[in-house]
Amino acid sequence: ENSGMAEHIKKFRRATDYAEIGGGALLGVNGICIISHGRSQRLAIGNAISLAAKFVRVDTPKLIEAGVDALREE
Repeated sequence: ENSGMAEHIKKFRRATDYAEIGGGALLGVNGICIISHGRSQRLAIGNAISLAAKFVRVDTPKLIEAGVDALREE
């Protein structure tokens, strides 16, 4: 039972570790902007670049625009 709890804690730590996430999206700009922690090292910067690439692949600005437009229609 303790090993199961330890695994949950490890997953939680990875999910909340800024280096694992890489950064957060800055909304309100016309494009894609990822903000990283000021102490970011190689891992965090690499993950931020990967996150930005993912946002490009799925065309995040268009998805946000479509979501906002849908809210306006309600």
